[in-house]
Amino acid sequence: MMDRIGPLRFLADAHLGRLARHLRMVGLDTVLVGDDRPDSALLDQSRDEFRVLLTRDRGILSRDPRVRVLQIQATRPDDQFREVLEKTGALEAARGGLGFFSLCLDCNSRLLRLPAEEASSRVPVDILEGHDAFWACPRCERVYWEGGHTRQMREWLERVLA
Repeated sequence: MMDRIGPLRFLADAHLGRLARHLRMVGLDTVLVGDDRPDSALLDQSRDEFRVLLTRDRGILSRDPRVRVLQIQATRPDDQFREVLEKTGALEAARGGLGFFSLCLDCNSRLLRLPAEEASSRVPVDILEGHDAFWACPRCERVYWEGGHTRQMREWLERVLA
């Protein structure tokens, strides 16, 4: 398990997009970076933002003790997700579900409750009629609600964390 310093936050390299979405799903702050960035820039950003750098790149090494790099061994996204949770000590928190559905899956912003009357112009009528709880991302403006996709995400999470 990695030593934890402050809240657990991640910086995922461009090859770990699905992993980043999975970590966000359970409320773990995870920034995904583009693939045109040199290794030194990833290490600098990780250090400056106090984030654990997640990568499968064996060539990324840090000699700076302020930079934490977690080299992911697994190749499948489900296994990568479990590996990160186990190695960082976040497995039980993810099982507890406290952060589930609290971050935007696309841009990592904290979701805000959206009153149904405000959601009415942003979601299809049948969704509006069938749901009373909505959340919105203040950055990318994506709207979320608990539907079949949420149930599928919870079922996937239970399987992966079993």
